[in-house]
Amino acid sequence: MRSTRGLRNLTLFKTPWRAILRVSAFGNVRILFPRLCTLPKPRQGKSIRAGAMDFFSIGTNDLVQYTLAADRTKEEVGDLCNPDDSAVLRLIDRMVQAGQKHGVGVNV
Repeated sequence: MRSTRGLRNLTLFKTPWRAILRVSAFGNVRILFPRLCTLPKPRQGKSIRAGAMDFFSIGTNDLVQYTLAADRTKEEVGDLCNPDDSAVLRLIDRMVQAGQKHGVGVNV
């Protein structure tokens, strides 16, 4: 499921959901709904038998791009997208600390 666009078309959303449920017969599965930025989105996902994630997920490409205000795909500023930048590393550290404080796993 590439984006929450699937929530707009439940027929498209339910197809991969059924496949995930079949796979879950062989073990635990975890599903991440990307870009759930408003409360109605996870509520809508839960309404079709989905739970909320119980871990933090850090998307490093977007984190670097937004933190450093530089689009990595633009030739003029792409070289500014440095994942080793101290601001990016501090943000990741703070997210890990927050996860530890609340007993929540952090995935990168």
